Amino acid sequence: MDGDKKGKDERDKYIKEYGLEKSRIATLDELIQNVTVIEDLLDEEANNIISSDLGLSSNPSKKHIRRYFQECLARDEIPSLGTYFEKHSKLILEELQSLLDKER
Repeated sequence: MDGDKKGKDERDKYIKEYGLEKSRIATLDELIQNVTVIEDLLDEEANNIISSDLGLSSNPSKKHIRRYFQECLARDEIPSLGTYFEKHSKLILEELQSLLDKER
């Protein structure tokens, strides 16, 4: 989830309404420095790739980014969004793995 106010409110909702333990849900800002929302993972190269794939004339919005990833999943494709995206995504996945390891 995003680490902005809306994302944190959603996290709190999942904890309260669905009984999730706080340790089982994280926001992006808790996983990696300088990343609060999904858009922070995208540099110019990634924005251009997504915009081109979706036929956009400007940078993608959060809605466009979600659609892009949904369409990639539906096509069973994992396209490269460049080294910046890969580096930061890897850091997020490593932190998630670390959190899972602590739960064991």
